[in-house]
Formats: sequence, C-alpha cells, structure tokens
Amino acid sequence: MPRAKLRLYFDMRSGFTYLAYVVTRRSSVFTECDISYVPADMYALWKTCGNPGAWTTKNKPEWIVKSSALWARKFNIPMNFPPEGFPKVSTTPVQQALCAVDVECPEKMPDVLDVIFDPFWVQQKPVFDIPVFTRTFEEVLGAELARKVLSTAGTDEVKGMLEENTASAFKEGAFGLPWWVAENPAGEKETFWGIDHMGLVVDHLGLQNPTAESMSGGGWGVML
Repeated sequence: MPRAKLRLYFDMRSGFTYLAYVVTRRSSVFTECDISYVPADMYALWKTCGNPGAWTTKNKPEWIVKSSALWARKFNIPMNFPPEGFPKVSTTPVQQALCAVDVECPEKMPDVLDVIFDPFWVQQKPVFDIPVFTRTFEEVLGAELARKVLSTAGTDEVKGMLEENTASAFKEGAFGLPWWVAENPAGEKETFWGIDHMGLVVDHLGLQNPTAESMSGGGWGVML
C-alpha cells in the first residue's frame, strides 16, 4: 500500500514553520509518512499574493508573539521569540543553500535543518550569516560535501530554484508559511496552512491519531 506523503514549504524566518518542523521531526505520528521539506521565500510569496506582510498589520505582530509562545508551550518546544534581528533578518542566502542541499544530498536536509532552526529560534545565534552557516554546514555534511553544496548554492540554477519553489507554493494555494501539501495513500491531496491545522493534516493523511501524546494535554490534545 502506498505511504502518505507530506510536503512542507518553509522559510527559516517563520517561527510557526520552526514549530511545525520540530513536531514533524519529534512526533511519532509522522513516522508512517514520507516528508519533504521545500525551501521557499516567504516575503516573495507575500508580494505575489499582494499581502503587505504580517509585521505591517496592526495588532498582528503582538498576536504572532503570543500565539507562537502558546504553541511552543503546548508542544513543549523550546523557543525564544522574537530572535535577535527579527523580522528584518534576510534568509535568502541560507534558503538558497538549502535548495542546494536538496540538489546535492536531499537525504541530509533534516539534519541540516536541525542545526539551523534550533540555534536561531532557541539560542538566538546569527546562523543566517554566510560565514556562520558555512561552518554549520561543514560540521553536518563534512568539509568536502559542504563545499560542493555551497558552490552549487551560488549558481543561477539554484537561485532560480528558490523562486520556482515559491511559485510552486503559490500555485498550491499558499499565501503564507508553513504551507502543507498532504497526499493520503489513496492519492487524494489537500493543502493546509499553519501549525494550528496539523490535526487536519494528520486526519487527511490517515495517520494514526496521536492518542498517547494528546492525553498529556499538549498540542495534539488541543488540536484533536
């Protein structure tokens, strides 16, 4: 029988994406699902949608801070929000480098994301600075593979790949990130936005309800 498939469009600058990513990595719910993580440009997506952005909408920045803290507590995920330099920090270089990871060694994507997400959203380190994430890539991938990935990241092909991924997210209906594209074993596809829709994602994919985890009164308990 075919396995459920889940595609998660993300931008490292999105705190809700960080939370969604951590849940997909930690929760046993997603072990029976094939997950792909797709780098996209959230600001470019907003521009395509004619969206002025979350940080220019009255009352929304305060809501984002409170909502992020709430979901982090519910899922017991460490998070220091907002991180230093947020939201002005540029993630374009690291997002392009992650596209290169997808080209050269896609199986390493989760390992790389682990050491980029956590330092930024928990430790408040400047991991999006090129010298910093270069060292991080070397630690995870080894010097030789990291050099290959970072060399590929500078090509027009990979720069265009980030744009294509963003356009793909838009075509899938995205107006913000994280954006989920969920395909169940029957081949039926649905799309969802945000961490607060993960319960619907799990339901559509036909994954086992996270009963044990929800009984703790955590995030799954709220969603289900």
